[in-house]
Amino acid sequence: MIGDRGFDPFGFGKPAEYLQFDLDSLDQNLAKNEAGEVIGTRVETAEVKPTPFQPYAEVFGLQRFRECELIHGRWAMLGALGALAVEGLTGVAWQDAGKVELEQGASYLGLPLPFSLTTLIWIEVFVIGYIEFQRNAELDPEKRLYPGGKFFDPLGLANDPEEKARLQLAEIKHSRLAMVVFLIFAIQAAVTGKGPISFLATFNK
Repeated sequence: MIGDRGFDPFGFGKPAEYLQFDLDSLDQNLAKNEAGEVIGTRVETAEVKPTPFQPYAEVFGLQRFRECELIHGRWAMLGALGALAVEGLTGVAWQDAGKVELEQGASYLGLPLPFSLTTLIWIEVFVIGYIEFQRNAELDPEKRLYPGGKFFDPLGLANDPEEKARLQLAEIKHSRLAMVVFLIFAIQAAVTGKGPISFLATFNK
């Protein structure tokens, strides 16, 4: 797997083992429980077929963890860039940006929008929900994560397999870094009440 360095202290990447415990805490998967002299059996279950409502064969499997890591990483990259851009352009820290909308009403690029914040929230819920449902409708894990095509790869950068692998590795590295960065932004905002740019500016005083 691209970006795998074997760092898995909690064993999330290991195959899932399902254990059945009775009311008396006897492990029914063991050949024999000495305490109650109970003979246990392991029951094999059929593999779950993915559907748009449940696109993963295993809810806590490595495939889903990688998808969650990549999606969260992409949001973190946008969020980290957005936090810096908002504060750099307006002087308002990212954690206070929503307060401006509450006081002055919804706006975009300084222009007022003809919607209330409640309406905008519902629009976001339905739009993002529709997009996520369409993404999960793709049952091929590779295509679901890397759709490509003229909309997501208009320059055809991923046409070469070696270049595609290099870009995927770069993306997952940047995703992990961005998640750490945004965690630092959040801790910094909670402790100091300042945005990243204004906090760095204090070192020049």
